[in-house]
Amino acid sequence: ITDVGGCVTNAGPFVVDETLTQITDAKVNGETNFSVSIAKGTNYTLNATGTNAATYEWRDMNNNIVGTTANLLLTPANIVLDMNNNIGTYTVKITNNRNCFVILTVNVKVVDLQIFVPTVFTPNGDNKNDLMRVYGTGIKSVTFKIFNRLGELVFETQEFDVTENQTKGWDGTFKGTLLQDGNYTWAIVGKFIDDSDIKVEGRTTGNVLLMR
Repeated sequence: ITDVGGCVTNAGPFVVDETLTQITDAKVNGETNFSVSIAKGTNYTLNATGTNAATYEWRDMNNNIVGTTANLLLTPANIVLDMNNNIGTYTVKITNNRNCFVILTVNVKVVDLQIFVPTVFTPNGDNKNDLMRVYGTGIKSVTFKIFNRLGELVFETQEFDVTENQTKGWDGTFKGTLLQDGNYTWAIVGKFIDDSDIKVEGRTTGNVLLMR
């Protein structure tokens, strides 16, 4: 640096950091696009992570700030949902120590824990009640079995129906042969999404009437 009188001075050296440390591994509950179904009446924790994360800002679907830490506890009292379909959207803004940030969106759905097993079905090919199957909401896993009068296993599945349009279930046959009308025994083992055991009116077994 030279002034008008010819005096010279030096300054430096200067280090210029041209790179900004961006957050490239931000996740919520281990995923970049996280959606979750929560059992009605239960708590659930959302956990945000990111390298060098310094601050967190959670907002609900009304854009209100609802949390400023990595974890956001959702409870029946504070969860914000679209009351028409029990679905809510949360966002989290994760900012690092270089003031770089990323925003992630989380979809939350609250569901009832329900299970239903019919007592009668009519596999006669009229496309009405032709299949014996499990219906429900909030089901995490299920094994459903059908036994004949002799205790022989005639059907087993780990699938369940969430709509009336499902096409998988017991059609009243065994090894390709139509079984006789009458009572059959079913047994069910499974978990709801809150990890409670599945029971149908307090039972894990029951009877169904096959009637063509």
